[in-house]
Amino acid sequence: MGIYNTLKHAMRCPRCETEAEMAVDLYFGTRDLIEYKIGDRILWTGKKAVKNGGRPVGGNLEGEAYTECPVCQKDFYVIAHVRNDVLVGVESDPNKRPHIAD
Repeated sequence: MGIYNTLKHAMRCPRCETEAEMAVDLYFGTRDLIEYKIGDRILWTGKKAVKNGGRPVGGNLEGEAYTECPVCQKDFYVIAHVRNDVLVGVESDPNKRPHIAD
C-alpha cells in the first residue's frame, strides 16, 4: 500500500452511477498525506522528475488518481486536472481498467 495525498470530493461513480463523497488518492506531488480540495495549490517535490513528485512544466498536469466508491465498493481510476499548480477538477478515467471486477 502506498502513501498518497488525497482529495475528498463528491463525484459520480461510473460503476453504480451514484454520486457520493470519495477519498481520491492522488498519484502526483509530494507524499505528505495532505488532504486537498478543489482549488488548492499542489505541493511538488523540488528538483525531482514529475513521476517522482516533481513539478510539471507550467504546473499543468492531467494526473492519475484512484478511488473506491463507498456505495458499491467498486474502484475506478480518476484524472485530476491541475492548472498553474492548482487542482481545478477531477473526472473518472474511462480508459483505465479498474482492479475490482464487476
